[in-house]
Amino acid sequence: MKELKFTQMKDGDEEDYNFLTKREFEHTKGTANRLLKALVELDQSLSGYKGTRLKHSLQSATRPFHGGTDID
Repeated sequence: MKELKFTQMKDGDEEDYNFLTKREFEHTKGTANRLLKALVELDQSLSGYKGTRLKHSLQSATRPFHGGTDID
């Protein structure tokens, strides 16, 4: 099997869902590496600014956290 037989989840059978489970399990093994790669790319993007996109992202998350801002 190379791809699912259905286009709507309700139409999937056991073979389809076993196929999906295996593929999704394999995909999740690489999640940490994909996230780390994305962070590295943020740190290397758009030269010329005083800070990278990674620095901006971290500041954007950290300032409200330390400021006691409501999560909503």
